[in-house]
Amino acid sequence: MRTKYAGLVKHVALKEDLYALISLMLGELNASHLGIFGPTAPPEEVTADLGLLFDENYRGPGLKVADVLKRGPADKRGMPLHARDVIVSIDRQPVTGDRELSELLNGKVGETVPLEYVPAGLSVTDPKNRRNVELQAIGRDGTAGLVYDRWVEKNAERVAKLSGGKYGYIHIPNMNEDGLEKFVRSLYSDNFDKEGLVIDVRNNGGGFTHDQVLNYLTGREHALFKQRNGGEGLVVREFDRKWTKPLVVLINEQTYSDAEVLPNALRTLNQAKLVGKPTGGQVIFTYRIRLIDVSQFMLPRTGVYTTRGVNMERQAVQPDVAVEATPEQITKGDDPQLSAAVDVLKGDVLAWKAKRNGTVNAVEGSTPTTAGSNTPTPPGGSK
Repeated sequence: MRTKYAGLVKHVALKEDLYALISLMLGELNASHLGIFGPTAPPEEVTADLGLLFDENYRGPGLKVADVLKRGPADKRGMPLHARDVIVSIDRQPVTGDRELSELLNGKVGETVPLEYVPAGLSVTDPKNRRNVELQAIGRDGTAGLVYDRWVEKNAERVAKLSGGKYGYIHIPNMNEDGLEKFVRSLYSDNFDKEGLVIDVRNNGGGFTHDQVLNYLTGREHALFKQRNGGEGLVVREFDRKWTKPLVVLINEQTYSDAEVLPNALRTLNQAKLVGKPTGGQVIFTYRIRLIDVSQFMLPRTGVYTTRGVNMERQAVQPDVAVEATPEQITKGDDPQLSAAVDVLKGDVLAWKAKRNGTVNAVEGSTPTTAGSNTPTPPGGSK
């Protein structure tokens, strides 16, 4: 390997060149979680965004608004822009078919950008129909977050529609602290009263929080606590609540690292079926070494093996129900993997209800007894 790559050293002029060369050498090891990175020069210009999604099938003139992103620049009180409006100029530059949108928004992050638009239903070619509005442009990293929130919201709406509002949906964006916080908030605020739950770890790059997530999802019913005021529940204290009902997990080829550990664990514990495509097969825990030039070198430190002794590195987690999502379906807004997950969950919920009702009926039909007393002692002793 030294001989193979030594000839490239004389061509290394920038830090980025050095990183690229070392990355090529690391690639020869065919292992994940290896890498080198560090501070690099920022781009000369950063492209801004307006918080608008445009209709890709519209051929002009101008750009037709397909959707206004919630909490984006155009989603403000009194802002007149809506879906089906047509943007005809940006920063006083006409929007034409041969003009790249990014060119009109380069270097404008944080700036107020004037727009001309034509409201939906009016003639785009008639200058009298043009209206003016100003937006404060944002960076594309901010837009990415808004688009992600929109995707999650539509998935939740889809699950609710397919299940008649009986099932919940949670996407875990990563296996870090912020992803855990989003998961816990969504579990208890929107979904804890549902009959079933779709956990989505597609496009999750991993982290380290699988055990914390498992703590919330692996509860088992063991007793029913009935209060004298009529309330009842599975725990004495509210903050001890855990999910005890059926769930299904969505995975795909962009499910990586600790996000692969979680679905494998849930299936191993007989807590969930997996739906989608095989995961990325990149499962190693790592740490970082800071080098003398402040570069950081990422080095694997812990392998992950299944209970059967299989190394999860380069060994994808296989779905129980394989479902392909084609680019054409994704472009149309369809999600066959999500629909299949709901179908699987329906069967699991029916089986869970039948088993649970049988257990409850059996318990209610029995006569409880305690040694030396005709009166059972309440859980936790007398109060």
